[in-house]
Amino acid sequence: MTEPLPSGTSAGLSDEQARQLLALHGPNEIRDRERQGLGDSLREVATEPMFGLLLASATLYLLLGDLAEGLLLAFFALLTVGLVLGQQRRSQRALDALRELAAPQVQVWRGGRLGRIDARELVPGDLFVLAEGARVAADARLVQATGLAVDESLLTGESVPVAKQPAPDDPAGTPSATPPPASDGSPGIVYAGTLVVAGHGLAQVQATGSHTQLGRIGASLATIELAPTPLHRQLKRLVRVFAVAALAASVLIVVWTGVRGGDWMQGLLAGLALGMAMLPEEFPMALSVFLAIGAWRLARIQVLARRPAVIEALGAATVLCVDKTGTLTENRMRLVALAREGAGLRLDERTRPEEAWCALLEAGALASRRGSADPMDRATLEAADRALVGGAGPRPGWTLEREYPLTAERALMAQAWIDEAGQRHLAAKGAPESVLALCGAGVVQRQWVLEQVHELADQGLRVLAVARADHPGAQAPQALADAGLRLLGLLAFA
Repeated sequence: MTEPLPSGTSAGLSDEQARQLLALHGPNEIRDRERQGLGDSLREVATEPMFGLLLASATLYLLLGDLAEGLLLAFFALLTVGLVLGQQRRSQRALDALRELAAPQVQVWRGGRLGRIDARELVPGDLFVLAEGARVAADARLVQATGLAVDESLLTGESVPVAKQPAPDDPAGTPSATPPPASDGSPGIVYAGTLVVAGHGLAQVQATGSHTQLGRIGASLATIELAPTPLHRQLKRLVRVFAVAALAASVLIVVWTGVRGGDWMQGLLAGLALGMAMLPEEFPMALSVFLAIGAWRLARIQVLARRPAVIEALGAATVLCVDKTGTLTENRMRLVALAREGAGLRLDERTRPEEAWCALLEAGALASRRGSADPMDRATLEAADRALVGGAGPRPGWTLEREYPLTAERALMAQAWIDEAGQRHLAAKGAPESVLALCGAGVVQRQWVLEQVHELADQGLRVLAVARADHPGAQAPQALADAGLRLLGLLAFA
């Protein structure tokens, strides 16, 4: 369900206003400070000890007149540069393509119409919709919120979701106002990059791009100097040791030959030959080739390595720890079973349930928010759409009067609908214990429900209870405990 515009709220910016503000403030994106030009990449390669050794070796061989050895080492030096630049460019192009594919979109009100645009086109003053599971696209002030909770751990490090609601004395205000930092706990502000974990709402953009709190953090992080990797440090130590040893040995040979034989030129040539022999040109060449091969092998299995340090780190790893949810699974759910007292039903795409089961499915659909990112809401509506004649959810002419969002104290959500005849229908779904408490279930019903929940849970399924009531009052009850809900059954999800 899409948030309607609250009374007294403007219909959003016009297209012309949005174009002018986009030209003034720029796109809503944080500049990639890691992007390197060709000159930066060449300077980075030129400062590598591997490349320096190869170039120094090639120069010395050419000065000594060994053209073949000098050209061979110069070729390997150029090959090293080509491999590094080629891998960086290839990775950058692939990452740019991935950014284009993964560019977030947002629902925004403009000129009184709700549309979907790229998040980079948001401008200060825009009204956009917040929904469960979505990243907040910009720093914004809440205009409307229903059960809204946001994970701000990206900014604060605190993993507990923060409840959000419009500040009563602070309506959506001046877009140029700088939002307060996330650490001050402002309940009426949402921040770019944070995640909506519950509820939905409407917000007005206050800051975009590098002017957001996330953009300021990115700017401060860009000033941090990258520490050299262990491989770089070890290679520098190796180069230093060999350089000192080669210099000392060369000086001794020159002095020894000059003092004993009096032939200082011969001593100088002997010293240079010994120094060249001690230069470890094979080490940087081998390391360059190994890192290039590592990057090539990673690219073959669809892994992009932007820097040699990544290949080094992966090569040193012995254990990888990953989170299962959404990584090893599809991060989706499916309604696979229904249960009511004394009966059970397995669902698949061909199942056409009887009337009693249809009532349970319809109540589950009425308690679900269409358009929600919650996987159980979506699974309930998908199953009901397949099984019910005419589809799931409210019938034509029904309007949503009130929503009772999920809270920390009550692990369920409910919605109150008014049909075309003016009759009120309430439907709720949630944790079986919470639904049983609202329904005033007796001992026998409670025992059956808990036994059924344990049986379904043993099969690896998640279980929700569904209840429904027809409320005759003049308005929706303030508390669900006064709604007279009755338990209809259980929904089980895989």
